Amino acid sequence: EWEEEVWRRLPPLQNREATFGPQFVVDAAGEWLRTEERLLATSAAISLEEAVAGIHARGGLAIAAHAERPSFSIVANLGFVPPGLAVDALEVTPGGAARTTMGTAAEWETLRGWPWVVGGDAHRLGEIARRTCLWAEAATLDELKLALQGKKGRRIEISS
Repeated sequence: EWEEEVWRRLPPLQNREATFGPQFVVDAAGEWLRTEERLLATSAAISLEEAVAGIHARGGLAIAAHAERPSFSIVANLGFVPPGLAVDALEVTPGGAARTTMGTAAEWETLRGWPWVVGGDAHRLGEIARRTCLWAEAATLDELKLALQGKKGRRIEISS
C-alpha cells in the first residue's frame, strides 16, 4: 500500500515531544488511538508528482498549503509552481492573497492561473475569519472539486 511506502521513506527520527509536541493518531471520529513516536515533521523521499498522484489515486484533492510563504512552501522550495503540476488548488495566506491579487510581488506570478483557497492561519480565536466562500450543492469532495474548477455553477470566492 502507498501509505506504507511513504512511512518507510521517512527518516527514522524519534519525535522530541518537548520540542515538537505530541503526535496523536486518531480515528475518523477524532478518537485517540495512540501517540506516534516517530517524527513526522520531516520530508519523505518521494517526489511532488508522486505525492499528488497518490492523493488523487485515493480520491483526494491535492492542495499545496501556504503556497506563497517564504519558507515551507512550494514556491520557497522550488522557486515556482511547476507548470502542469496536477494540484487541484493552491492555499495562500490572507496577506499573500491580497498581495498576489494586487500583483505586488513578481515571484508570486507563478501562483496565477491556479484555483486558490485562503486559509486563516489562525492561532487564536480572534484571528478566525471567513476567507474562502464555497458555493456548492453538498459538502463533498466532488462538489469542492467542481467549485475549484468553476464548473456547473459552483465557485469559490475569496473575501478579505
